[in-house]
Amino acid sequence: MFFRSFINWVVEGATTFETQATVKIKDPRLGLFNTLMTTLALLYIILFELMYRRGYMEIDPPEGGSVRVSVRLPHFEKLEASKNLPYCTQEYYPGLGCRYVAEFSGATEHSILVPTRVNLTLFNDLKPGCTGSQHGLYSSDRNCVYNIYESRPDQQEKAISFYASYPEHYTVLIDHLISSPSKNQVYTSRSIRGWILDSNGNRMVTFPKNGPDRDYVFTVQQLLDAGGVDLDDLADGKNLPKRYDGLVLLALINYENPWYRPWEVTYGISVQEATGTEYKHVQPVFDNLLSTDPTPMNHFTVENTHGIRVMFIQTGSIGAFSIINLLLNIVAGMAMLDVAAWIVEFVMLNIVTEKDIYEGYKFTSTREWGETRKQAFDLSQVDEYSEYTKPPSELKTLEDFENAADLEKAPSGKGNKQIFYNRYIY
Repeated sequence: MFFRSFINWVVEGATTFETQATVKIKDPRLGLFNTLMTTLALLYIILFELMYRRGYMEIDPPEGGSVRVSVRLPHFEKLEASKNLPYCTQEYYPGLGCRYVAEFSGATEHSILVPTRVNLTLFNDLKPGCTGSQHGLYSSDRNCVYNIYESRPDQQEKAISFYASYPEHYTVLIDHLISSPSKNQVYTSRSIRGWILDSNGNRMVTFPKNGPDRDYVFTVQQLLDAGGVDLDDLADGKNLPKRYDGLVLLALINYENPWYRPWEVTYGISVQEATGTEYKHVQPVFDNLLSTDPTPMNHFTVENTHGIRVMFIQTGSIGAFSIINLLLNIVAGMAMLDVAAWIVEFVMLNIVTEKDIYEGYKFTSTREWGETRKQAFDLSQVDEYSEYTKPPSELKTLEDFENAADLEKAPSGKGNKQIFYNRYIY
C-alpha cells in the first residue's frame, strides 16, 4: 500500500505543473498589514541599502597612502615648574621625580614616540683588552662586539630613572595623502576637511580645508582624550601607572564621502589604546662612535625610553556613482518585498480566523487532464457563443443557469446548455 501511494505521488508530481495565480483577498486587516510590511521593506531598501550603505556607489579603499608626522617640544619656560606636578613628587609611586627631556627619537614615518619615563644605565669594563677602534657597536673584532642585553649587574656603574615632564603638552603636526581609484583623484590633508573624534564619534579638533600650518597642529593630550586614556591610570595587570611602562595608541585616519554628503571627501582621526601593551625604545650610546683612539673605551650608556607610541593607520572607503551597483542593489533589495509578502501570507494561512477559507482560494486544482481535454473539445464546438465566456457571479448550478434571465441567449438543446454552463462555471 505504501509503495503504491509513493508511486502515485511520484507520478502526480512528475505529470503536474504548478503555476502562480493572483487572488485578491478583500480583508482590511490583511490589506493594511500588507501595506505596512511593504512600506517597511521599501524604506529599508531606499534609506538603508541605497543611501546609508551607499549602494548606488562603487566603493574602494584608499590607496597609495602616506603619513608624515613631526613632534615638537612644548615651551617649558611658559609652563609651571615640574616640581609642582603630581607625578613628579615623591608621593607618586615609585617616586622617581622628573626631568625635562630635550632629546628623544621623536617621529618616524606613520608613528611618533613621546617619552614618559627615561632610564639611563652606565656600564664599565665592558670588553677588557679591546681598543676604541675595536670596541662597541661597530667593531673590527668579533670578540669585541658588545651585546647590551647580555650585560652583567657588576658592570653597571650607575643607573638613574625619572619621569619626563609634560609629555601631554608635546605638539604634533601631521601631513597625509591618499588616492581614490573610484574617483581617480588624490586627496591631501590640506585639500579636504577633517576632525579628531572622541570615543563617541563627536568632533574634538577641526582641521579646515587649505588652512595654514598652525591649523593642523594638536597636542598629545588631545590624542589621549580622544582615546579615553589617562597616563595616571594603572596599567592592566600591574600596580604601576601607564606613565611608567608606556603604551601604544592606534590613530585610525578614516577617509570617506558620507551618505549625507557624497560629493565631499572628509577624514576623521579616531584613537584606540592597544590594551595590555607597553612601549620602550632602547638605544646604546658611546662617547664617540668614530673614535680611533687606541685607549680602551670602557664606558657605555644605555638609554631606555618608555613612552607613548602613536601609530597612524590610513583606512576608509571612498565611492563614486555607479549605475551598475545601483541596479544590483535595487534587485537584491527587492527580495525584502518577497519577505514582506511571505509574512502576510503566513498570517493569512495560519493565524486569522478565516484561514481555512483563504486557503481554499490560495490553493486550487484543475480537473483531470482527460476531462479538461474533453471540455476543451466541447467548447470548441460552440465558439460562436464566445460572448458568454464570463458568467454572472450568481450562477452556481445548472438549475441556476436555466432560471437565469439571459436563458434565451443560450444555444437550444440540453446538451448545448450543459456546454454553455461549463463555460460559465469553469
